[in-house]
Amino acid sequence: MKILITGSEGFVGKHAVEHFNGLGYETIGFDAKKGNDVRDRVAVRKFFDDSEPDYVLHLAWVVDKRKADKDPYDCFDVGLTGTLNLLEASSDHTLKRFLFMNSSQAYGNSTGEVSEESPYNPENCYARSKIMALYLLEQYAKSKNLSYCALTSWELFGEGAPKETIVMRLMNKAFRDEDITLYCHGKQSFDLNYVENICVGYELGLRRPEANGELISVGSGDVVTLKELSQSVVDVTNSRSTVKLEPPREGESLWNSYPNLRKAKELLGYAPKISLEEGLLRTSRWARKWMSG
Repeated sequence: MKILITGSEGFVGKHAVEHFNGLGYETIGFDAKKGNDVRDRVAVRKFFDDSEPDYVLHLAWVVDKRKADKDPYDCFDVGLTGTLNLLEASSDHTLKRFLFMNSSQAYGNSTGEVSEESPYNPENCYARSKIMALYLLEQYAKSKNLSYCALTSWELFGEGAPKETIVMRLMNKAFRDEDITLYCHGKQSFDLNYVENICVGYELGLRRPEANGELISVGSGDVVTLKELSQSVVDVTNSRSTVKLEPPREGESLWNSYPNLRKAKELLGYAPKISLEEGLLRTSRWARKWMSG
């Protein structure tokens, strides 16, 4: 079986390639770093004609939220034109399933448990472009009978994660034995998922018949506070850093958000394989080598 993975050179994409290779799939990488451009309709169509994939995992996006807001044309061009080109090419081939990576940012700063039925509340161009792409998926499912599944991911971490992500920022301080200052007394809470777990979700989303046409949230199933996470990072890195708790800064509010995993369990049989502790240990081993040179 062939699976075309867009954004294959990114953080999640590299893990997805490794995961599906390990399962015996023939992975076909499509990424700007390889000279591919999802915005190029002719190039996308030729790539499909040449590779004839059985599945598509669509990860290519402008993931830097600040960059997306500064250049919304690029954000929507890559996200929407790119998705449209892939859907057009997919609908003209015998594709078993199109898998789309949605983001929890579509729900904004929601408080408490979030389900697939929760209202959207996008606060940046990145989130809005994801929501608009979901409507494209629905349209192609109706008009061209395209089989698809959209998985909504919460905060991810792991080897190769961007340096601006929460775990990498904490590890950077921990490796330097710098104090870690948390506002709101570190009571912010969220679902933090090791990247290998989302790859398991992708695998299930591709092959489970029940997943067709569904939007499904995938997370770790555990809620961690920023205080707990920071201390875990200090412990796993054997750091001398001290976690300091401060009250909220002016205008700062307490946030907590985590997914309801009912659909993931019922439709996919999903269960995370790697715990937060094991994921942090694996990430710290990689990060120590990466930060040391």
